[in-house]
Amino acid sequence: MCATPTFEPTKPFFQLKVNGVYQTAPLFFSPLNVVDTVCITTFFKNTTGVEGVKKFVFDFPASGYLNPQIAPIIPGFYNAGNWVATPSNGGKTWTLQFIDAAGIGKGDFTGTPNSCLAYEFCFTLTPLSNNPLYTNTKVNITSDGFGKGYLGTMHQGCCTSFATICNMNFMGGGAFGGTHSFGFGFNDPGALPVELLSFTAKAEKNRVKLNWSTASEKNNSHFTIEKSVNGNNWSKLATVNGQGNSNSIQNYSYTDNYPVSGTSWYRLMQTDFDGTSETFPAQRVYVKPYHYSIFPNPVKDLLTIQFDSDETPVIQIFNPVGNKVFAPFEWSNGMVKINTSQLPTGLYFLSIETYGIAEKEQIAVVR
Repeated sequence: MCATPTFEPTKPFFQLKVNGVYQTAPLFFSPLNVVDTVCITTFFKNTTGVEGVKKFVFDFPASGYLNPQIAPIIPGFYNAGNWVATPSNGGKTWTLQFIDAAGIGKGDFTGTPNSCLAYEFCFTLTPLSNNPLYTNTKVNITSDGFGKGYLGTMHQGCCTSFATICNMNFMGGGAFGGTHSFGFGFNDPGALPVELLSFTAKAEKNRVKLNWSTASEKNNSHFTIEKSVNGNNWSKLATVNGQGNSNSIQNYSYTDNYPVSGTSWYRLMQTDFDGTSETFPAQRVYVKPYHYSIFPNPVKDLLTIQFDSDETPVIQIFNPVGNKVFAPFEWSNGMVKINTSQLPTGLYFLSIETYGIAEKEQIAVVR
């Protein structure tokens, strides 16, 4: 049984999730230097029902990750017992050893033949790079040694061609038994057309500013910026030419001068000269329906709200317990003036609604 969805078509035996979102090769973080949760799920199909998985070793390169951490004890997925996590190599390498409750040295496996086994381990870490040369994490899995021994190597299951897929083979422990191991890298370098360092989308008043950077480019024709109001249906917003070929950092930007009010999504697609394309994870942006300033606050007799638009919003005032209160106001030339002279001293909340979206602001009335 193989992973669905897979991290990479040639590696259908494991999955990666970053903050709950499945990733495909290459592994991509945005933004960098922010703590993320990365979950690695490895799949096995045991055909004999005898041998079980005993140990995982995760080796995180210091060039790509800062301070990887995992829970010290994780309950067994199948067998009674616990996975015990031990750091080494300055905290860059984590070994997870299964200690079975019976104390006989068995791995985390119940012994049912042809069962689909899935082992998920979640790390918190800070990504430092999006370059696979720096972020390739090596994973090694070792069995409990209860299987029948043999000489040589064995290729079976989801992994069909170790020359191009895995860093290590299934290895026999000798003719009379012994442990077997399997290893791979979950972000090993490939011939990437573009090594994306970052992609960000940020609301700036009534515009959205998009910025992205590449570490290198190979046969890069152009980037396409796509936009969505629901995160599912996308439309083309703009096209930005790439550098073709580059081995230095390139910075790009684009401004959406007509964003939608409320929440929207932006994503970046890169296209080679031969038409091959790759789409990177989307970024969510919240744009206030109106951009306004409120002054003075605290207020005594007259509160002013200055808007960037002439569209008339719905304004309501509530006291701290949620009851609506009345105060006369005038609207003129993008400005609302609210007479607060009759309101008792205290805190109040303004509800400013446009297009069905309400913003809440706190004001203080003083005497």
